[in-house]
Amino acid sequence: MNSYLSRLVDVDARLADAVDQLRDQLRLLPGIDDPQSHPALRLLLSNGLWVFCWLEDQRNALTERLGEYFPRPGR
Repeated sequence: MNSYLSRLVDVDARLADAVDQLRDQLRLLPGIDDPQSHPALRLLLSNGLWVFCWLEDQRNALTERLGEYFPRPGR
């Protein structure tokens, strides 16, 4: 269980960092009017979203595994 908890703390920290990076990237978009930059920006944002989703999946799996150690109330 301690392994799952430590991994969850790590994933939560990386998830918070991914959210901060996505917000920073979104703040840059309005200032970029060059159409030639749009494909690179889409790639940057899509990669950031992919990492965010992957980290959320990791977090959900760890939370589920931790839930096995703690029975739900009423059971």
